[in-house]
Amino acid sequence: MTKATNEALVQVQRRAERVEASRLVATFVDAGPLFTLLSNTDHQVMYGRRGTGKTHALKYLGETVPARGEHSIYVDMRTVGSNGGLYADTNVPATERGTRLLVDTLAAIHDGLIDLALERADRGHEVGASYELLDQLGRDISEVRVSGPVEHERASADEDSDEQAARFELGAGSQPLSVGAGSTSRMTRRTEVRVRESGPVEHHILFGSVSRTISRVLQALPVGRVWILLDEWSEVPQDLQPLLADLIRRCILPVQAVTVKIGAIEQRSKFRTRTPAGQYLGIEIGADMAADVNLDDFMVFGNDSDRAKAFFRELFF
Repeated sequence: MTKATNEALVQVQRRAERVEASRLVATFVDAGPLFTLLSNTDHQVMYGRRGTGKTHALKYLGETVPARGEHSIYVDMRTVGSNGGLYADTNVPATERGTRLLVDTLAAIHDGLIDLALERADRGHEVGASYELLDQLGRDISEVRVSGPVEHERASADEDSDEQAARFELGAGSQPLSVGAGSTSRMTRRTEVRVRESGPVEHHILFGSVSRTISRVLQALPVGRVWILLDEWSEVPQDLQPLLADLIRRCILPVQAVTVKIGAIEQRSKFRTRTPAGQYLGIEIGADMAADVNLDDFMVFGNDSDRAKAFFRELFF
């Protein structure tokens, strides 16, 4: 019996992202008030060291919200963007890396909203108005501008021309005498103005415009609530985390029909930093988002051995 049990445990998948959604739902074990806390509509950070089940909990939450007529968008921050090495490249200015990260994160959310629109269309809902708004959101997050000097060139040209003509005719017989003279003058003025911009092309995000467009998309679908689940937050370089947090605070948190849940490792997370002007950049934990779920309390023997043993007993069963 012991050998069979050990063999079964050895075969358990250690990473939730490698397991199909149905298996994650079937094997989820609620520990005390864990899922009650996680499933409320407050914006929330869920802490937990590696292996405590953050991904499992977030994916389980994402699989349960459709039963309430709602929708979830799961974003793995390890896979955001096509240039994973760019974010950690310290040779690239932090502003450029941060802006690229913001654009890529918004693009992942944009893709999730497109999937939502297509899913609702397949179910017979009228979502035609949302497509134009989704296109607008795509333009909002891909807008670029040139950062560098702007040169104005003005060119003008004047053209003058004079034409003179004279004629003298002496007729014979019944033809009259004809004398004539004439002159014409023509002046043309042409002015051209050319604007030349030089410098690198940079992405330019207007937070207010993005937030308003997301809100209008959700009104056009419509959908009860969208849960945005950001997993593996701590994989984002720490110097960029406050920039991404500030994007979330300004663009997403104000949208009433959206709830944001973040899975993070507490010791490797930096949600806020101070600006030279004394303001803060990012998310203020406790004010902007709650942080009342820590999986270490349920899964780590050193924190509460009785609670941890009860959880694993039910999980193995």
